[in-house]
Amino acid sequence: MDLEDSPAQLLGIAVDSEENSSMHQHQRAQLLYAIDGTMLITTNSQVSILPPTKAAWIPPQTPHQGKTHGILKSRNLYFNTTYFNNLPQVPQVINVTPLLRELIKRACEFPITQTLNSVDLRLASVIVDEIIRAEKTPYIIPLPQDKRAKKATEILMQHTDQSLSIQTIAKNVGTSSRTLTRLFKKETGMNFSQWHQQLKLIRSIEFLSTTRSVTQTAQLLGFSSDSAFITMFKRLTGETPSQYIPH
Repeated sequence: MDLEDSPAQLLGIAVDSEENSSMHQHQRAQLLYAIDGTMLITTNSQVSILPPTKAAWIPPQTPHQGKTHGILKSRNLYFNTTYFNNLPQVPQVINVTPLLRELIKRACEFPITQTLNSVDLRLASVIVDEIIRAEKTPYIIPLPQDKRAKKATEILMQHTDQSLSIQTIAKNVGTSSRTLTRLFKKETGMNFSQWHQQLKLIRSIEFLSTTRSVTQTAQLLGFSSDSAFITMFKRLTGETPSQYIPH
């Protein structure tokens, strides 16, 4: 049965895959919980990295695509937003509490060919509460829509190993550093330096998840030393880079 045709208010599906998806969207809202593996998720307005033990929230009718790094073992929940109408309205990556983790696993046992019974609906309501109150992670960066700022982000993404100044970037996209500064703040809510740092964080998790060492990752991102990279990583995430290297 197609998930869009299911009468169940909440569907849970377990997926182990290394396939990359093309841009697509769902009528239902989706919670994608990564048990093992990493995925880069791109929408029209942002890029996020989904590391193991975190979950990505994708609202209904949100075009998105996923790129996995190796096999991604995930548990996916799909919510009928006509029934659950108080869910988050924007994409985000959240921390998964032990309670939410176990509830996600339980939801993957819900029947998909019928509406949920009263017990399962109560569990589903707790899942919704846990998603709403979940702590958001920094593993996400907004994408500007202005063509000059967008071109600037493309340059930064292609040259993550270089410390390019805003003056250099502005010259390459045909504008002034003052204008580019204004555009980044207006369209992403971040200044140029903050956006660049968030990009380095996301790319670092990509590199670490493919078993690159901390030293290799620091070099690939243009850091002067391992300690400088580790300091940045811990400041933004509260964790050490080595925690993201598969064992």
